[in-house]
Amino acid sequence: MIARIVRSVVAPCWDSGVATLGRLVRLHLCAGPVGQLGDASGQTDVTTGHNPDQITALAHSELLSQVPGDLRPVPFQDLRVAWLRRAVADGDIPDPPDDLSPQTRLNVDALLALTDEPTVSATCAPIDGRIVATVDAGDAIILASPAQVVLTDGDDQSSPRTYQAGTTVVIQAGPVDIVVRGTDDSGPIACLSTES
Repeated sequence: MIARIVRSVVAPCWDSGVATLGRLVRLHLCAGPVGQLGDASGQTDVTTGHNPDQITALAHSELLSQVPGDLRPVPFQDLRVAWLRRAVADGDIPDPPDDLSPQTRLNVDALLALTDEPTVSATCAPIDGRIVATVDAGDAIILASPAQVVLTDGDDQSSPRTYQAGTTVVIQAGPVDIVVRGTDDSGPIACLSTES
């Protein structure tokens, strides 16, 4: 009975292809704002399985407007950037809490700013040691050894993101302050390729 009611309410919206974010978001767009789906869907909120503070920080990040709308930031594979932008514009995602930790903000900024791809060829001279720099969209960190990258803001920093040798870390959004350090005491062998 409940399934038939849900189908009758949702089917017109479902069939129209209103959203491309999957069934949950299609249902969300038909049924109302985040948190109002109730028992009919079996899921009450798109933050299920995620920290709500991370979702609000991600949705309100200053970097969100700089990345492609079809990006699905890991670990939030069920959310696309375009949907987050619309939800914020519609008032469906509240501002992050006032007591949001700087590390949480930097962690979600790292999800948006950093992506990786295999290195094809290095176009910069390697630096043997720690790199501290401000980088912007289009810049890249080319790694010849395993390394960790953290975003920084003064004394605060994100959790480290670890990359393997032979990886190019591409900066998708910025400017952001980063530190590139080795995964051991020897420091990374890397180079920074900038657009400017």
